[in-house]
Amino acid sequence: MNSSQNKFYLLIICIMLPLMLLLLFNISFEYYYNDARDIDYLKKMILIINIATLLMTIVILTSLKIFTQTFKAEIREKHLKQTIYQFEEMMNKISKQRHDFNNHLQMVYGLIELDQYKKAKEYLSTIFSDISVYNEALKSENIELVALLHSKIGQAESKNIEIELYINGNIKHLPLNTMELSSIIGNLTDNALDATERNPSDKRKITLNIEQSGSYLLVSISNYTDQVKPEMMDLLFEKGFSTKNSSGLGLYIVRKIAEKYNGRLEVNFNTGIITFSLIIPCSLR
Repeated sequence: MNSSQNKFYLLIICIMLPLMLLLLFNISFEYYYNDARDIDYLKKMILIINIATLLMTIVILTSLKIFTQTFKAEIREKHLKQTIYQFEEMMNKISKQRHDFNNHLQMVYGLIELDQYKKAKEYLSTIFSDISVYNEALKSENIELVALLHSKIGQAESKNIEIELYINGNIKHLPLNTMELSSIIGNLTDNALDATERNPSDKRKITLNIEQSGSYLLVSISNYTDQVKPEMMDLLFEKGFSTKNSSGLGLYIVRKIAEKYNGRLEVNFNTGIITFSLIIPCSLR
C-alpha cells in the first residue's frame, strides 16, 4: 500500500466516524421517542454513545497523527532525494572540470613548448576568470548550500545562462532549517532561470548574492525580464500568480518562510531588471 492510498483511507476514516456517530444518535433518539420512552434504555444508549464518541476521538486523533507523520516523512524523503541529486550534480561538475583542466593543461603546455609565453599567460588568465566566481561557493561551510548552488550553476550552463555568484560569510547559525534554506535559494534561482531563458543572448545573465551580514541573512537575485510589468508588482507574491505556465507557488513559498522568521521578501523593478531581496534575522552563536 503506497502513501497516497494511506492518505485516502485515513481521510475516509476521519469523515466516516463523525457520520457514524451522528447516525447512532439519530437511531437512539428515534427508538426512544417511538418506544415508550424507556429511561433505562436511554441511559444505556447514552453510555454507549459516550464510549463510541471516546473511541472515535481516539481513532481520529491517531489517524491525524499518522497522517502528519507520513506527510513529514514524505517531505524529508523528497528533500533527501533533492540533496542526493544536487551532490551528484556537483560531483559530475567537478569530474567535468577535471577533464576540462586536462585539456587546458595540454593547451598551456603546447603554447610553452612553442615559446608562446604571453599567449599561455592570457589563456590561464581566461580560465581563472571563468571559474573563480563559482569557486567562491566552495568557501561556505554550508555543504548543502554548496551542493544546491553547484546544481543551479549546472542548470544555468546547460541553458547558456551566466550566473554571477557572490558568497560573503559561512552562512551558518541560521534560524531556518536546511529544507527551508534550499527552498528559498532553489525557488528564487528557478524563478530567475525560467525568466532569463526567454531572453536574447545579451541578456541571459543572473546575479545572485548570498551574505550573512551582522545578525541578518541577506539574499538577492537579479535578472533581465520583459515579462513583468509595474502593475504586476503587487501580485508577484500572491499564491498561484505566474507569468508562465507554472504553479505560481515559488515566490509565495519564499515569502511565507521569510515571514515565519520575522523576515521579509522585497521586489524592485528598474530599467528591465528585476531584483528580489530577502532579509531574515539570524543569531550569531
